[in-house]
Amino acid sequence: QSQWDKFYSFLSDFECPPIRKLIFDKNPINEHFCKFIQNSKTLNVLSIRGCLSNDSPCIKQLSEAFSINSSIVELSIS
Repeated sequence: QSQWDKFYSFLSDFECPPIRKLIFDKNPINEHFCKFIQNSKTLNVLSIRGCLSNDSPCIKQLSEAFSINSSIVELSIS
């Protein structure tokens, strides 16, 4: 199991502390990350630069997470 698989497995069972800012640039994103973002109700700033490509399978899940999480006021994607 890769380190990222272990990390995302941990995230799926993790009760999120009050995080206000997350810089996650150039890291892989999957459905567990999207659920984490969706459930992070105190997250105000998120940067995921270099995490997505045009054919990324998580784009739809990520957009759904953003529509549910209204606390994000600053988002950086490139």
